[in-house]
Amino acid sequence: MEKSKYRQLQSWHNNCVIFIMKYFIIVILLIQFSPIILFAWTRNPSNPLHIPGLVRYSDSCIDFAVADPSILWDSSDRKWKIWYATTRGKSFQATESKLVICYGESTDGKTWIMNDEPALSPGTDWDSLDVETPSVVYNPANSSEKRYIMVYSGYNKHDEYRIGVAFSSDGHRFTRIAANESPYGKAGLVLMPKEALPRAASMVRGVVADPDITLRNGVYHMWFSSFACSGSCLPSETLAWGVSHAISTDGIHWTPDTDNPVASLIDQYGSGGAQPSVVYDSIRGKWHLWFSNDRPHERDSLARSSNSVYGFRHAVSSDAKNWTIDYSTPPDFVWQRALPSEALGLVTGVESVIRNDSVWLYYTGVDSTHAPAGSYVDVNASVNSFGFSRGVFTLNSAFKSLSGYETRKENSNGKNTLQKHLQLTCEESSTISFYAPFTGRAVLNLYDISGKKVATLFDGNVTIGKNEVFLKRKHLNANGVYVARLRLNNETAAIRILHR
Repeated sequence: MEKSKYRQLQSWHNNCVIFIMKYFIIVILLIQFSPIILFAWTRNPSNPLHIPGLVRYSDSCIDFAVADPSILWDSSDRKWKIWYATTRGKSFQATESKLVICYGESTDGKTWIMNDEPALSPGTDWDSLDVETPSVVYNPANSSEKRYIMVYSGYNKHDEYRIGVAFSSDGHRFTRIAANESPYGKAGLVLMPKEALPRAASMVRGVVADPDITLRNGVYHMWFSSFACSGSCLPSETLAWGVSHAISTDGIHWTPDTDNPVASLIDQYGSGGAQPSVVYDSIRGKWHLWFSNDRPHERDSLARSSNSVYGFRHAVSSDAKNWTIDYSTPPDFVWQRALPSEALGLVTGVESVIRNDSVWLYYTGVDSTHAPAGSYVDVNASVNSFGFSRGVFTLNSAFKSLSGYETRKENSNGKNTLQKHLQLTCEESSTISFYAPFTGRAVLNLYDISGKKVATLFDGNVTIGKNEVFLKRKHLNANGVYVARLRLNNETAAIRILHR
């Protein structure tokens, strides 16, 4: 059972209570940075948000699933937008069906209306069998017909997965780049394994798939699953396996990292994970990554063996290349078997979205309670056998405050130089004071327990020495727990405030 947010706060150690005035108490919290999670995930009480198979489109087809979602909040028309992979056919038992990428919209991120026509259907060459795992960004600097850029996975019966790109003016229908624009002379195709994994020169088979794209300072960043093997592709002949990274200025010509897959994500088993989702926190200057990389004992507990995960792991980075992750701890987001919307498991592939200083995860759960008639999924019947159970891949979401992720920049002594100087004064007025061990820009924000920023107490340059910020009664609108978070250059510190 998850602890409530308030009980989690109560369990933190190194607390010192100081009574200031008669209206509230300020409590100092010396956070041990590793990084650690300060707030738990809150699953959306409306889950499942979308159940496939309940809507029949104009061609008499239905969606079989909602998988691999890509979601963004479009502030220009104040809508949530989703692109997802699904098989469409006349019924769940249909022998004629195709895997396509579809589009939908929502005003609240919970109730979705899916478009009648697919956003992208299979092509005629390298992606003729299916297209899936879309990731979309909006770039207002592009020409009007290329404002939305989609990267996606595709394959045919002869080749392994590759990565392609398509553009759209409105996000509803996408058009692949022409063959003469492709680095490989094939419509849509922009990245293949040999170029993505330059260190695996002796590969005989390789895969690049599950791309996730972000746009930062005019540069596209793409993270993706990658695999390469030699010889007969036995486990001992694996050359590369993990999340890889590439950059581009136009979304068509990509420059992969020379040391792909990302070394800092590789665990003791040689796996660097798969199906990444990355967002950039502009407030704190950090990249956040969620991806799949279950431990062996975690996989043993799964209800399904096909495309299932125990949870989604989290890593953080300052430069988008070197990541901090702790594989000795459980995943950041963990499957909950007791919930109907994910009773039969989580499906690989998660999407992260930042809004209002919170991160929203959109994920696919295998739902056995709300499954339409005729929908079935494979399940683990025993250790060495499997069967089928009524179930469907549904869309779900959960959220957490981004201030719940605290990172540390260590000095040569391995200590956070800013945290140990953050302290409270006990005077007639309520004052937060901190000693700046170096000059720089300091930002002190106040957050409520949900992670919503309620005030910026200070934002300016400071010199070495003691600095004081007056905390006014108006900053604390309601009783409860608040967190004051200070950032000075690349170091952070926080205190807890209990207002009664």
